[in-house]
Amino acid sequence: MSPDSAPTHARLDAAMNKRREALHMTWANVATDAKITVETLRAIRRGHNQPSALTKRGIENALQWEPGSVDHILDGEEPTPVAQEIAAPTPAAEAKAPAAEPAILEIKDPTPTETALLAYLAAMQQELTNVNAKLEEQNAKVEEQGAKLDELLERRQRKGA
Repeated sequence: MSPDSAPTHARLDAAMNKRREALHMTWANVATDAKITVETLRAIRRGHNQPSALTKRGIENALQWEPGSVDHILDGEEPTPVAQEIAAPTPAAEAKAPAAEPAILEIKDPTPTETALLAYLAAMQQELTNVNAKLEEQNAKVEEQGAKLDELLERRQRKGA
């Protein structure tokens, strides 16, 4: 990373982080929605990777920004949110939202088959909740390890400079 690009990428990192938090997303959610790896996203945020036009557009889509917003940030300007700021719930927002009671629970006098199906669906919902919690834990660990890796890389660069 050149000395000139450090403030530019710090601005990009700060803007992406602010938007990510506003959308209740993890970095893993942003990377997935942008169709890039978490490692690539981290490298872009740290200024170790110059994103291609396709990658910039993926990041803009993930963060619900208008096309060209990444370039605007890199040029010292502000990003432009899409017209409908939060067009659709993100996976992270859906995970945090309280679950709506399914309409199927309103069945009066369910048959034994319906009762069994409801029990199965409730068990599957609980299993998905458990899996989601584990994924969030793993995402947090990945972020933590990524931060440590970034720190080690920066130390190595300072020693080599």
